[in-house]
Amino acid sequence: MNKAFTIIAFFISVIGFSQIAIEQSSISSGGTSSSNGTVSMIYSIGEVAVNEISSGNIHISEGFISSKILNTLGVINYSLLENIQIYPNPTIDFVNINFGEFDTYTISIFNNLGEELKTIKTNKDKEQVSFENYATGVYIILIKNSEKQLYKTFKLIKS
Repeated sequence: MNKAFTIIAFFISVIGFSQIAIEQSSISSGGTSSSNGTVSMIYSIGEVAVNEISSGNIHISEGFISSKILNTLGVINYSLLENIQIYPNPTIDFVNINFGEFDTYTISIFNNLGEELKTIKTNKDKEQVSFENYATGVYIILIKNSEKQLYKTFKLIKS
């Protein structure tokens, strides 16, 4: 009886685990893309898989890759901005941004679909951005200095 139970348990575990398959495309460690004409897949470091499909005026995107950011940051000469601080994070109604020095900056706020919600241009060393009218969720803040070709992105949580 125990022998029959052991054999049955063994076969159930082998059959159950033999169905697991991990596709290589979902574990990309580098940046690449592939396309078959209608569907384009973009893989990047830090993203499991990103899929963008467009048909007429319908655009479906999985993950956070916006064509606006890719076009802006796709320039090879852009480098990372240093010494920028954003606080508080998570926030309820506003965030403070300290740039560290006086210069011209563009602040762009994107939702989790990659849609640009707001753009602010400033030439201060500090800026306060209101999030009172935004829903609870995760937002991406892109800060650029186009003159010096510098940028930095932040993930902000609105609670």
